[in-house]
Amino acid sequence: MPAVSVVIPVHNGAAFIGRAIRSVQTQTLADWELIVVDDGSTDDTAQIVAGFADPRVRYLRQSNQGPNAARNRGLALAGGACVAFLDADDWWLPGKLSAQMRRLAEWPGAGLVYSSAQIYSEEGRLIGCEWARVEGRALETLLFGNWVTGSASSVLIPREVFAAVGGFNETLRHLEDWEMWLRIAAAYPLAAVPAPLVAITRRSESNSRQAAEMNAGVLRALQIAFETYAAHCVSLRQRAFASAHVLAGTYFGAVGQYAQARRSFWSALRLDPWVPSTYGRLAFTFLGGRLNRLGRRLKTRWQGEVARRRLQAWEGKRSAAGAPD
Repeated sequence: MPAVSVVIPVHNGAAFIGRAIRSVQTQTLADWELIVVDDGSTDDTAQIVAGFADPRVRYLRQSNQGPNAARNRGLALAGGACVAFLDADDWWLPGKLSAQMRRLAEWPGAGLVYSSAQIYSEEGRLIGCEWARVEGRALETLLFGNWVTGSASSVLIPREVFAAVGGFNETLRHLEDWEMWLRIAAAYPLAAVPAPLVAITRRSESNSRQAAEMNAGVLRALQIAFETYAAHCVSLRQRAFASAHVLAGTYFGAVGQYAQARRSFWSALRLDPWVPSTYGRLAFTFLGGRLNRLGRRLKTRWQGEVARRRLQAWEGKRSAAGAPD
């Protein structure tokens, strides 16, 4: 039995699936199996995967059913003691799996181990870092947002956890990973590796339909949580939904749907009027598309520069300390 089963769901990922697979092959932990689940690709994904002459790499194909179904298919075939997921357009740094296995050994009751993440644009430009800060019993914290940095590509989960909480919810098209982390956090503590050992490709929300689906997804995920495993957190329900509406407003604003963004921010303020930043977000929707786009560009540039400096500092400390693989 391998130590880790890695599951990569992919749909039309010929441009980047090779990079993802190579990042698994270069892990300092060699005891793994890789299951690539092709979710109905129509490009050269299959041929690229076939080019990897590695007996640890398995490829299987299914009709297009969405990433949740692909992850669950891989999960059903996983034979490892732990399962890690990697989206096809993301990649890992070499010590990712070994660092997480060490952290799990330090915290054997943890239901999920995640790491900090480097964030890149579709063009390959560093645009930010997300730093892992949440550990322990974290359900109440996660109700206010997906604090599992790097999300699906970041986590390593003991396989028996899925037997307890189930697989990914295939009725959700967006935020399905967050809903899964909520389920796990309701039953287990979370553990974190502070090093940024996963690289995430952040794709721009390109249309209003996607934003509407994200809005529906975040609200549906919270509804599921409060109706089941988070029912005892009812005192947080109103504030949590306010936070969800703020997130939805941000999605709508990013695609220029300012009227819909305003509706989302107003919904948030009706539920929780004591958050000053929500008023600021609402005000920005009245500035018009040009100023909003300029503001987003400047923010992205600033975040990228901050991330670059913090990564340099982290790499310097790591080299000086002779960090283990």
